[in-house]
Amino acid sequence: MGALLWEVFLTDSKTADLTISLGNPTTLNGNTRIPVFLRNLGKKSAENIQIEVLAEPDQKSELTIDFIARGSKAEATAVFHGTIPRNAMSAQITGYQND
Repeated sequence: MGALLWEVFLTDSKTADLTISLGNPTTLNGNTRIPVFLRNLGKKSAENIQIEVLAEPDQKSELTIDFIARGSKAEATAVFHGTIPRNAMSAQITGYQND
């Protein structure tokens, strides 16, 4: 019982809990588009979420999602020049503000 209460205490966050993932890229007219999925598993909403998507060897796409409510999802698309495979891309959240 004590372990369950401790887990509830640890997961009862007063902030947003944001996770990011990349979808499958598509290439059209010499550009690669990749969907970026954002989830908020936290107890608070978040604003001004800054996302950086990198594509090897030296391309970067910076995205901003204005708002994501608690328990919800959002999606954006990063675009790169050329044909880039999924395993050559990565994404990270570089900043946000709690609502």
